Amino acid sequence: MVENMSYVFAINPRFKDSTGKVMKKYHRGYAEPATAEQIKERLTAVDLKEDLRLIREEGLEELKNERLFSLCPHYSQFEGNHRCQASILPKSFSFKTCVDVDEKEQVEQAIKKALEVNQDPQSMWYNMVPYIEHSARNKAHIWLILPVGMTIEETQEKFCEDIDIPFDKSCITPERFINMTGDVIYLSKKWLEPLTDEEIQERREAYQSRGLDVDGRKPAISQPQSLDKGA
Repeated sequence: MVENMSYVFAINPRFKDSTGKVMKKYHRGYAEPATAEQIKERLTAVDLKEDLRLIREEGLEELKNERLFSLCPHYSQFEGNHRCQASILPKSFSFKTCVDVDEKEQVEQAIKKALEVNQDPQSMWYNMVPYIEHSARNKAHIWLILPVGMTIEETQEKFCEDIDIPFDKSCITPERFINMTGDVIYLSKKWLEPLTDEEIQERREAYQSRGLDVDGRKPAISQPQSLDKGA
C-alpha cells in the first residue's frame, strides 16, 4: 500500500447490510484509510445516532464495540487494511492521540481543564486540543496534537498530569481504535486537517534525532540469524 497523506485517520466504518447487521468485512481487525470528508459523513450518519441512542437510552452497552464507527487516532493507514502493529505504516503517523477519560467523576473537570489549557497562550497545550466528544457512556474523548519531539506516551502522560487526571497506559497502544459518537463538545478544524509538509518533516527529524523511527516508536531490531547449520 502506498502511503497517502490525503488520508487523515484509519477507520472501521462498520457499514450495515439491509437487515441492519454490520457487514462481515468490518470485523474488529479491519482498518481502512479515510479522508476528512468520509469521517465527517460517518460522524453524522443516522445509523450512528441510532446506535448511540440504543446504548444510552436502552442500556445496550454491548453495541458499543459491535456497531459504533471506530477510528485510529494514531495512523491513517495499515498494510492490507489489517489493524495490528506489524501492519503499521510509520509514515502515515497522524501526530495526534486521544485521551480516554473513563471515570465519571473526572469527566467534567477534565473537559474544563482541557479547554482552559487549549485557550491559554502560556500553556504548552495552546491550540493543541483539536477535538473533544462525549463517549458512548457519556465519558470523554480528548484529542491532542503531539508537541514536537514527544511520543504518544510522553504526550498523554504530561497532559494527564497537567489537567490532573490519572494517566491510562492502555490508551497509548499505536494500533488503538476509538469508538466514535460525534457527540461534540469542542471541535477545531485542526482535528481533521493534516499537518503541513514542513510540520511533518520537523516532527520526524525530532524523533530521529532521539534515535526513534519517524512515528516516535523505537526502530525494529532485526533478529540475528542463527549460525547453527545443524548436523
